[in-house]
Amino acid sequence: VNSGGGSVFSGVTIYELLKNHPAKVTAYVEGVAASIASVIIMAADEVVMGEGAMLMLHKPLVAVYGNAMELEKMIDILDKIETQMLSIYAKRTKKSRVELSKILADETWFTAEQAIEAKLADRIVDSSDESRYLAASIIERGNFRNKPQMKSSDALVKEKLKQLTNTANTFLNNKGK
Repeated sequence: VNSGGGSVFSGVTIYELLKNHPAKVTAYVEGVAASIASVIIMAADEVVMGEGAMLMLHKPLVAVYGNAMELEKMIDILDKIETQMLSIYAKRTKKSRVELSKILADETWFTAEQAIEAKLADRIVDSSDESRYLAASIIERGNFRNKPQMKSSDALVKEKLKQLTNTANTFLNNKGK
């Protein structure tokens, strides 16, 4: 993960898909997991952060246009979204909603060490773990002389897509049993 966030509802969809996936899910935060990206990684069984990575939590934001009644409706929606976010963070951290609410209100940035201490992450990445390079190497860019020797991105993508398809098919076939 290296994301500044995005759409809350798209992010929650990704969270739900990961949370309900039968495989062990490990999220690697390589750069930043901010905003809704910090919610998405809460679906993982394990959250691993790069030693220079950061995690950022904040209250949900929106840009709106409308009259007072429409703005009041949006406030209600934002409050509901925040309640759901607090619930997700609380499941992982076991912190109270009051404590988490302050963290969101303050737009809090966590280093890897601070995220582990807050129970938002589990460990700092082991630099010998080459599997984490998969996400970073899906699209090879640049003509670098000393890039790591590994399978081509196309081969990795085809291999992973085949594995995901097989897992999804197995899951769907067994769901009705």
